Amino acid sequence: MKTIGQAYSGRDNRLTPIRFVLATAVLVEHAIIVTQGPLPPPPLAVNGWSLSYAAVNAFFILSGFLIADSLERRADIFTYTASRALRILPALVFLSLAAVFIFGPYFTEMTMAEYWASGQTWMFPVQVLGFLDTSQGPAGIFTQLPWAGEFSATLWTLRYEMIAYVAAAIIFFSPIPWNKHTHLVLFVV
Repeated sequence: MKTIGQAYSGRDNRLTPIRFVLATAVLVEHAIIVTQGPLPPPPLAVNGWSLSYAAVNAFFILSGFLIADSLERRADIFTYTASRALRILPALVFLSLAAVFIFGPYFTEMTMAEYWASGQTWMFPVQVLGFLDTSQGPAGIFTQLPWAGEFSATLWTLRYEMIAYVAAAIIFFSPIPWNKHTHLVLFVV
């Protein structure tokens, strides 16, 4: 009989296919919502739980395993921080730049002069890289869709992922003696 830790260790842990299925579930439902608008009830729901809601929650659970594994393997705050930053930031930088310099100019309904002069265009990378409001894209894009301007609202989860990274590091690297009393306090908090 294997423990969860033993089954998880190594590359043959089956988490990548699970994460791919979950990402596909989020993509399918968000594609429907973005192109057709929010439909009550959600287009793909069972017992009030939409497909993407269930998938996002499953992502958070899997992320907990992956964060714990990262902490255990690295056991050093600097390499842990670097690995988490390298996990998130390169894709966000690419998305921000591609949105402003490729997708924005192609999909905007503004003139190029208006697009490049708009503060919304230049604030988009700041919003995304600062884990702030990610509900809109560069200026004037996708204005005819039911959710006008929607480009990257699904990135809202990343701010919570970053909070989880920081909280896990604080707990893991804290000098607090971990016993049943501290577990109880942490549970209550």
